[in-house]
Amino acid sequence: MSQVKVVIHSAPWVLPISRPPIREGAIALFEGRIVGVGHGQDLRLKFPGHEFRFHPDSILVPSFVNAHCHLELSPLKWRLTPTASLTSWVKELVKARSTIGAEEWVPAIKEAINELVEGGTLVVGDVGNTGLVPSIMMEEADDWPLSGIHFLEIIQPEMPSDGDPELTIMNEEAPLIERAFPMEITLSPHGVHTVHASILSAIKKRAQERGLPFTLHVAESPEEMEFLIRGEGPMLELLQHHGRDTSRLSIPNKGPVHFLEELDLLDQTSLLVHCVQLSDDELDIIKKKGANICLCPRSNTFLGVGEPPLQEMVRRGINCAIGTDSLASNDKLDIFSEMTALKRIAPEVPSGTILKMATLGGAKALGLESRFGSLELGRCSPVVALQLPHIPHTTKDVEEAIVTSGTRHAFQIEIIR
Repeated sequence: MSQVKVVIHSAPWVLPISRPPIREGAIALFEGRIVGVGHGQDLRLKFPGHEFRFHPDSILVPSFVNAHCHLELSPLKWRLTPTASLTSWVKELVKARSTIGAEEWVPAIKEAINELVEGGTLVVGDVGNTGLVPSIMMEEADDWPLSGIHFLEIIQPEMPSDGDPELTIMNEEAPLIERAFPMEITLSPHGVHTVHASILSAIKKRAQERGLPFTLHVAESPEEMEFLIRGEGPMLELLQHHGRDTSRLSIPNKGPVHFLEELDLLDQTSLLVHCVQLSDDELDIIKKKGANICLCPRSNTFLGVGEPPLQEMVRRGINCAIGTDSLASNDKLDIFSEMTALKRIAPEVPSGTILKMATLGGAKALGLESRFGSLELGRCSPVVALQLPHIPHTTKDVEEAIVTSGTRHAFQIEIIR
């Protein structure tokens, strides 16, 4: 039997994320775990006789984390057009879904997964409401390439007819949690405006019991805010159009962050997605509660809902993650494009901070920072090697090269397992 060896991977730059970049650095891998991080020469002395691989034109980074995507909507790529109204987009989304043939869904989802992997994104917070992605997970089994969490999304704005929200969510969850999937599966509410307060609380309670994050769309559009604060506008009309009983809605007459705080649903395991329409006092609440934010800037542009107050989030020290949202509101699942978009929104935010959002910030937001998001002892592979024609000479230039690249195609990407 051949002996399993430690493999040392060395490069001009290693970016652990959790600590400063290492010039002429290296990482040591053993059976899918990081067992050493430091200068290349030091690791060769620490692990004599083991395999050594030099990546001469590369930067080694942790796997990127897409903390919010909707893989099941991948067949909708190119079927919708940019808009200035979220509710109009939702109507078009519903129409477009009905035109997709049964044979189109699985190939499109698998193509989207390949796009993530080829772009160095191996950890996801995926959201769906059909069970299609879990079924693909089971089919792929040991060959499933992603880690992370699949959130089974609930949309139910009315109080349950039986008056028992906990029974409602258990019925939704039971068929899935009883089986072993390659990724953890849990429930998530779509948003404050589309899920009754009692169900929000029940889902949060269930997530806490299982030690999993609680995520939902928050303050994405002006229409959402108009509905929550005043109980009127296009969002209310959309619910009525879909036959919802508006007499049984829980309209808070306040913004979503204040309402979530009132329900005691904000803490370090809460992940609030989008957060475009937030005031300073709402940002202060998020910081006080230790909640996380996931930014999806290119989707926000596609939907015409505005830009997140990124500089204020960073100034307060709120943990931020990055997501692509779906191919129904984006043309690609490319974390590099999202980082570049955030740099355009807030050029004064250091590139190193944005890079952290795309790695450790995302892992922390999903409760996975002990396994992913940084190059530290005990963390899991894969590691990503970003090959460039010319390697920058300073830490700042290395981080700038990654964050302002605009696309994953700026690099040759190797996945190191």
